[in-house]
Amino acid sequence: MTSPVAEPLSVGSRPSNPAQTPRQASNRSHAVESTIMLGVNFLLGGMAIAGLAQLVPQSLSDHAKLQSLDTEVKQTKQRVHDLQATYKLNADPKQFQRIAQEEGNLIATNQRRIVWLKPANPPAQKAKTP
Repeated sequence: MTSPVAEPLSVGSRPSNPAQTPRQASNRSHAVESTIMLGVNFLLGGMAIAGLAQLVPQSLSDHAKLQSLDTEVKQTKQRVHDLQATYKLNADPKQFQRIAQEEGNLIATNQRRIVWLKPANPPAQKAKTP
């Protein structure tokens, strides 16, 4: 029996069998791995952009609401300041009697109420004679 003798390969020639060499298989697996990594990274990037596209309008809306609330807070602080000033004026014991008279139509014991009425029939005026 004769053993089959393999022909020597020349530089740059391909092997005659269709099976891949280990180096080619390794290169192919690296290419597939890189392609999958790129696909996953593009998917993650797309999801990040979609998330930002939803967050930016919400952020702008929240910013507008915050400005509105800041304006309301400033107005409320001014109102509180005005009310505190009014309270200090009204809480003064020296002014209590005057405020009670104004608000409750009260009069002091040493005063009398005067009511002016319009007469029902005005008096006839005398004619002037020259």
